[in-house]
Amino acid sequence: MKLDFVTIFPEFFEPLKLSLMGKAQDKSIIEIQVHDLRDEATNVHRQVDDTPYGGGAGMVMMPEVWAKAIDPIITKSSELIILTPAGKRFNQRMAEELSNSEHLIFACGRYEGIDARVPEYYKKVVQVQVRELSLGDYVLAGGEVAALAVARRVTEAVLRAEFALHPGEVVGQRAIVGDLIQRAARVARHFVEHLLARAQVVEGHGAVHRPPHGGARVGAVHVFDCNLHRLAPQVQGS
Repeated sequence: MKLDFVTIFPEFFEPLKLSLMGKAQDKSIIEIQVHDLRDEATNVHRQVDDTPYGGGAGMVMMPEVWAKAIDPIITKSSELIILTPAGKRFNQRMAEELSNSEHLIFACGRYEGIDARVPEYYKKVVQVQVRELSLGDYVLAGGEVAALAVARRVTEAVLRAEFALHPGEVVGQRAIVGDLIQRAARVARHFVEHLLARAQVVEGHGAVHRPPHGGARVGAVHVFDCNLHRLAPQVQGS
């Protein structure tokens, strides 16, 4: 899978070199490129925004610079992801769908957002899949944080699929195997194995004893099993 990020702050994406994302690149499972939108600006100030049509507060990102940045990298197999608080809320199901894509382009807006003609142009003229996504009902200063979150989750889904095809050859197996465990972990409570003498009893769940080498943590398993049976409906359906 190839991931392209278009942004006015390329430095935001340095974390993509770390942890699971970095290892996935080292294994050539994903390929990542970051593009500076300001490289497509035409004036000395490297301007990428302008006043909104009809007036009003704030600035809107100009369609011309976006087209110049996206056109050279987009293909018929690409999906354009525009991060916006007005978009559809991102969830687990979307991550699984996006993990089947060959190429994702993340457009990270700023200011009052990207000119609305940009998604319309790529939907109707270029005829590629365009998704406008949000992380939730709040506003961030830009789309970079949201793009990182979406890309990380999609990459984990890609790695899980790769592990199913090539067990033992993919990085981070323990972190990505077992969809049921992933879902349960979102509501389960966890406890460290090494306990102080005064903390041998976990409230509501009895003692969590250190097992012999190779044995199961009986108390922890009990807590986990309880949480499996009371998953929130929105988690089960995500």
